[in-house]
Amino acid sequence: MLVNREDEMKQIQGSYIKGYVTIIVKGRMPELFFQHCVNKGISVWNVKREGKSSCSGNVKLTDIPKVKQLRHEGNYKI
Repeated sequence: MLVNREDEMKQIQGSYIKGYVTIIVKGRMPELFFQHCVNKGISVWNVKREGKSSCSGNVKLTDIPKVKQLRHEGNYKI
């Protein structure tokens, strides 16, 4: 599930972004997906546990292609 937030300006670690999406990751140990994102240089913030097998978090719109590529490397549903 993607939630588009293009019209909001956020400041993340000293840099402004124009758009971001909230993604919900489902699978075994979904917080590891967000950790892999950080390891690959993808900006992630507001990560929250939604249930036993799901987490949500925000990522920049420009990082979505990297997120999709990373999704194919693991067994997660976004």
